[in-house]
Amino acid sequence: MMVYSWVFVAATPDFECQLPVDYRVPDERECKTYKKSISLKECQHCYFTMENNSLQACKNYSFNRQYYIKTLVEEWSMVCDRLTFKTSVQMIFFTGFMVGSTILGILADNILPESPRWLMSKGRFDDAEIILKNIAKQNKRYFDQDEFERLKGEQKSIAQNIVYYGVAQSTGSWPFDPYVSFGASALVELLAYILVHIILKKTGRKIPYCLFAVIYSIVALLVLPVQSFTMKDSTGHKTAMFIINVTLKFLASASFAIILIYANELFPTNVRNTGLGLGGMVARKPIN
Repeated sequence: MMVYSWVFVAATPDFECQLPVDYRVPDERECKTYKKSISLKECQHCYFTMENNSLQACKNYSFNRQYYIKTLVEEWSMVCDRLTFKTSVQMIFFTGFMVGSTILGILADNILPESPRWLMSKGRFDDAEIILKNIAKQNKRYFDQDEFERLKGEQKSIAQNIVYYGVAQSTGSWPFDPYVSFGASALVELLAYILVHIILKKTGRKIPYCLFAVIYSIVALLVLPVQSFTMKDSTGHKTAMFIINVTLKFLASASFAIILIYANELFPTNVRNTGLGLGGMVARKPIN
């Protein structure tokens, strides 16, 4: 929840410079002359033209309150020349996440039994069988000896994480209402988990994971023609980007759910939670 809350708590509403009396917004020529290293939009939002036609950095801003009453970005003016503060806040949060992942992960690893799949990957089939039989007994389920024999031949590892959190934390930048976007994101993630739960029992893990990853790559490439051949901020552009974003979130959630199960089973018990925690921490990179 803390990761997702960033979408709203640190959202950047549309803003403009509060112009001092008798000063004006710089025109395109002035921006290209004095601030050619930044975009025209950023120049006109972050600077104003003084009486001598020179540009001065804006100190006060007016924020659009269509979607947000107030965010950290507005409260601390983390825009323009103070944008780095937003990244710093997120880095501090994830530094704490890293410490927690390391310390608490090690503590948790000391109280867990070995993963049956990890034991099998190391050839310790007898130990894995004992644990699986105990799990089946505790859950009042039948232990399928034939299925266990089949599992002995499956020992492979895959890795993924950054894609999921990149898509998840970018929800606030999707077109249309950010609350509708977040709701759609949560809905497709739930649907992805339901689908994964259904298909894993029938098809295994490797084929669905690879399929979701390949389709994700193909859909992500569709952003290029949409950005190139549609007018920015037009209804068609927003609709196409919204559909692409929702589709990417579905595919990222599905592949992430599969790989999380895989990684949890393949890590040695004495570093399982530490490995998962550190992997997740590295993947949760700051997203402006």
